[in-house]
Amino acid sequence: MEIKAEVLDTIYKKFEEVPISPYLKERHNELFTIFYETAKVLKPIEILPPFQYNFSKEDVLFLEEEFLRSINPNYSKHFIKDYAKGNLCQYAFPYDNSYCYIKKPSINKYAIYYPNTQTIQDLTILSHEYTHHLTGKFPTLQKETSAYTTYCEMLSILAELKCLDFLSENGIAKEDLNIYKHHINKRHYNNISAFLTIQPLLEVYLAKEDLTEKKIDELLNRNPFYNNAGKENIVYNLQVLTKVPYQKCLYYQYPLGMIIAASLHQEKYSNEKFTDLIEIMNTIEVEEFEKRLPQKSAIEYARDMANEFNYQKTKK
Repeated sequence: MEIKAEVLDTIYKKFEEVPISPYLKERHNELFTIFYETAKVLKPIEILPPFQYNFSKEDVLFLEEEFLRSINPNYSKHFIKDYAKGNLCQYAFPYDNSYCYIKKPSINKYAIYYPNTQTIQDLTILSHEYTHHLTGKFPTLQKETSAYTTYCEMLSILAELKCLDFLSENGIAKEDLNIYKHHINKRHYNNISAFLTIQPLLEVYLAKEDLTEKKIDELLNRNPFYNNAGKENIVYNLQVLTKVPYQKCLYYQYPLGMIIAASLHQEKYSNEKFTDLIEIMNTIEVEEFEKRLPQKSAIEYARDMANEFNYQKTKK
């Protein structure tokens, strides 16, 4: 199957249009290994049962305050103040069920957006986005360190998993807890596949080598992801790359965050240690922050992921 030269030219030139962080330049091979080992043992479940438990807006706000109090009483106090100031915004589903944490440094304003589905995800996603605010410490701290840029999603996903623990301990929505955990996996798995496709091409680009059909054939022989996928699938993936933003394909923070969060959760990472990471994340650089994390191999991370997201139906 022939790969058109213009396709490869387009792929190569698009790298010139996207900023590549120092962390990504240095660690892209390491990230590939972690993601590949994870992809070998874990596949997202395509069809999950619907959520059973109804969460009103009042339920979500009350439970979030109680959850934050269980992590650190000061976080509950911050949350109450943010609610009073109008910084918590719930989208009107189905008009828009997006969610995000938005900062406007020029006017020292911020807002935490979370969905309005009246399901467990309203609470867990609010926990995710509010943890971004806690780690960033905006507006007191406005500059993001390399530790925050790299690992902010890890702490926010760990907050989601801890929120599920909080609900379990309080006997709330037990039928939904395992289902939601696999929504986390499904939500970020596509990032893994995209990164595994684009990383070998990034390596070619950073080495200033020509991207030719011969180079793709070499990757099909020596790269495990390309080899397992086969030329037909890789050709299709390359065509897709010509049409999608590279920022999304190279955005490693979500899958890396999911993998390390799962590993910490498997270790029953304490609320005290979790708080410590929240407090220091935006005050130190990535090398110093990583000293606080468990040092594991790619295979060990993959094992923890499989244990965390091994789906089982809830027994009635």
